[in-house]
Amino acid sequence: MRKYISRSFAALIIIAVLFNGCKLDAPVYPDPGGTTGPGGTDPPVVVPDTDDGTNPPADATYTVPIGAANTIVFQVDGGETVILDQSKAEVSQPGSVAVTGYTSILGDKADPEIIFQLNFSSIVQGEYANDLLGLQYQDLKLSDDGSGKVKATTYKKIGDSYHIRGFFKVQATNDTDGSKHTVIGSFNIEQ
Repeated sequence: MRKYISRSFAALIIIAVLFNGCKLDAPVYPDPGGTTGPGGTDPPVVVPDTDDGTNPPADATYTVPIGAANTIVFQVDGGETVILDQSKAEVSQPGSVAVTGYTSILGDKADPEIIFQLNFSSIVQGEYANDLLGLQYQDLKLSDDGSGKVKATTYKKIGDSYHIRGFFKVQATNDTDGSKHTVIGSFNIEQ
């Protein structure tokens, strides 16, 4: 039964990501040359180097400090602090999923079973609305309406790798009973 619920939840997250990624963007026409693009002369868009080497402290909005490298740290309704230490990020460049680029912060754990996904439409440092939170934790299956916030305090590309760290705060609904929960946390991805 637990496998069925896990697979159903994973399928729900995939469907939500697909629908979220299917937003209409402004049309992109072939470039005749002279600007950025396949026929242009300008260099392609590159993620800026914005890491100042400091670890920003939590503040009044984001109260869960940033954890060690490749972790997601979160709390549900101010409860226990949970650390996922096998976390990663998937980054899509501008135009492939969203005009601004797209970031997915992912983590899971086998025992106890936890599945985490946080998406936002950007690949640069700043504060953004989140596009999706999916969290299976204890007896909760949480999803949100996109009303939360994500604050990327570091977003740095180093070769083919990224260093992404920041905070999030999301109001989420338990899919099983409709109850509302606050999920706050942080992420620190170096991959």
